[in-house]
Amino acid sequence: MNKTLMISEGGIKKFQELYKEHFGEEISAEKAYQSATKLLRLVEIIYKPMTQEELEMVQQWEAKIMKEFPSGNEA
Repeated sequence: MNKTLMISEGGIKKFQELYKEHFGEEISAEKAYQSATKLLRLVEIIYKPMTQEELEMVQQWEAKIMKEFPSGNEA
């Protein structure tokens, strides 16, 4: 999946604002674009929605755990 990520000028400005709020320093539009692109690519790589089958497996597992440990915090 090697598609180009497009970030609007407004998106770059927002990233610059958020960066300054979080790190206390201003960055150029170029650095904001590069950093935002890297962040979006990372999210794209690691985020994977759950299939219906995976959701059902998790729900079954949770139901089994809740039967074994009704209070939810006993080991």
